[in-house]
Amino acid sequence: MLMCQESSYTELPMDRHGEFCSLDAYVIRWGYQLSHLIDGAKFEMNRSSGSIRCCYFFWQGEHCSVTEKTASALLTVELDKERGPQIRVPQYKEPPVFLQLFDGKMVVYHERSLFDAFEASSSQSTMFTIRSCVENEFYILQLPDLNGRWLQSVSSFIIVSPGGDRLFVWHGSDSASSICEAATKCANSLRQRLSARLQRDFKITTIQDGEEDDLLLDVVETKPHCSSPLAALLRGQLGMRLFQLSSVTGQLVATELLEPWRKTGICNPFPFLQYDLYSVPQPSLFLICTSTAVILWVGKSNIDTNVSRWLRDRKLALQSALDYAAHCGGKQPVFVVKAGYEPEPFQQLFPFWEKALRPHNGVMESLCTAEEEMSNLTRQYTLDELQSKPLPDSVDPSRLETYLSDGEFAVAMGMDRDKFNKLPHWRQLDAKRAAGLF
Repeated sequence: MLMCQESSYTELPMDRHGEFCSLDAYVIRWGYQLSHLIDGAKFEMNRSSGSIRCCYFFWQGEHCSVTEKTASALLTVELDKERGPQIRVPQYKEPPVFLQLFDGKMVVYHERSLFDAFEASSSQSTMFTIRSCVENEFYILQLPDLNGRWLQSVSSFIIVSPGGDRLFVWHGSDSASSICEAATKCANSLRQRLSARLQRDFKITTIQDGEEDDLLLDVVETKPHCSSPLAALLRGQLGMRLFQLSSVTGQLVATELLEPWRKTGICNPFPFLQYDLYSVPQPSLFLICTSTAVILWVGKSNIDTNVSRWLRDRKLALQSALDYAAHCGGKQPVFVVKAGYEPEPFQQLFPFWEKALRPHNGVMESLCTAEEEMSNLTRQYTLDELQSKPLPDSVDPSRLETYLSDGEFAVAMGMDRDKFNKLPHWRQLDAKRAAGLF
């Protein structure tokens, strides 16, 4: 296992295999042997027949620089003397075969400063969440900050206090047995790493939801977060599905995003991350479906956005959300959430939420219903509202006249809509310019 720098690389010792940092890129060489199944029995192929194969993975952290990403790809090509497969592994998109290389002992650190804290006697505490709950495929991911609001009852978490030589394993009241077992195994693996690295004996303390002692509260500083009834409604009981809506083909198409480590019969409490919403080109549309609610997440537009197409896609996506809820029985409420205005109940659908944007007035919007959003997209405006700047985000600046009522349209344009629509395009532009709608 190699860690890449801009112009060189470092081979990591065995005790650091499986340790990753989101600021870095790594190259992992995997040697494997082919085998055959004959009548249900497994037979290894002869080594001399060329059955020993090699595969190279180059893992790239979320915050890794472009230079290091390029260096990891070039290093992979340079090292691959066996001409085996070369597989790019972005952070959060690790396939099961990659996770199985580390047998549940993989650790992903958030920042280099916290990563180095395990090399020195630092008193800075950190928190980890469990990713995946499939045996031999789970790993722990460091959260961006230490906050009790991340301790949600549907999962288990690991809190490390190097200053007190302690590891806390916190199990939520609704945490599945597979999650609890994975958290315990990961905590034991992490304790062994820390004890060997720092030459101190770390102790593991298991704490159940609602039984937090003063020692844990001193580390976390805030009490575990109690999910609101609205958050419980949004989450449901049967997991979460995520669809990306796009019209690049000319029509709005919903593509389901699947978690890499999904397995029948196992429900992952956090199958997706904030990264899945924000890592795609914006503006984007996502449909989040649970057993009890449907949520349309609306990305943030920019100056290069085709406003007409974007507003059309928003209306179609909203109608798709209503149709999906109706197909599921019509009892699921449909909500709309806008990027940068995500309320806390929505954030609780994910294991953590960072870089949350805030409106200029500092007030977060609550969830709005589909009916309210549809009314906002189809409402009419007065002439004064359409002449003021900035325009509402639900208004197409190239078709301002369509938002006027029939009476105000006739007054502003000096003609009715039928007569206006029959005019040549250049005459329509002149009329809109004269009315201050151009």
